Amino acid sequence: MNPVEPSGNKFSTWFSADNLFTGVIMAFLLVILVVFLLYPVVDICRLSFFKDGVFTLQNYADYFSEPRIFRSFYNSMFVSMVTMVITTVLAFLFGWPFFSQAHARMAVSHGHVYSSPAEMPPALLAWSLVKVGLDLASAAVLYALFSLYGRGILFSARNVLYLRFQGYYLILGYIIDYQIKGTLRDMDLSLTPVFAGLMIIFIAWIMDEGRKIQEEQELTV
Repeated sequence: MNPVEPSGNKFSTWFSADNLFTGVIMAFLLVILVVFLLYPVVDICRLSFFKDGVFTLQNYADYFSEPRIFRSFYNSMFVSMVTMVITTVLAFLFGWPFFSQAHARMAVSHGHVYSSPAEMPPALLAWSLVKVGLDLASAAVLYALFSLYGRGILFSARNVLYLRFQGYYLILGYIIDYQIKGTLRDMDLSLTPVFAGLMIIFIAWIMDEGRKIQEEQELTV
């Protein structure tokens, strides 16, 4: 009969030298991240909505009214789209001979690599088509948003609507990815898109409130 270990041993193992050293290092790194990364970003975001101690959106108006900002954005989008098309075509040309062979279809994680949409389960195909449609809608809305910026329309109700859509797009994209991963029995997902979507929705709410304040000020004047 094995002797029963005292319950205090389990508690003491959490306070071993290795665990204490790891905890101190992690706490030190966390403090560095908060002080030198998180706090400056939050403070810059806060200061961006104030000018001469007054809440305003003039800083964003001055920034987005600069034509060079939109030229650089359009140039970046053009290069990205051309690169995406070239890499997709090359990947298809080089990958199709391999995946068209029956013996080359391999298991990946808990799912499969499918050589054609006909081999995919109906649920997986449906969610994938929804995700593609949502991606195309997001790209169209993003283009419309920057078109408004290019015409000098910075804080209208449409700007807020388009920006809020991008936030919901990230959250819905996570939900769809969750469904796709569930179909493949692979639940390796990150919550970063959800937090990013909530942050964008919050920024859209701030812009909407600033727009309302600006309209009230114009009416009172």
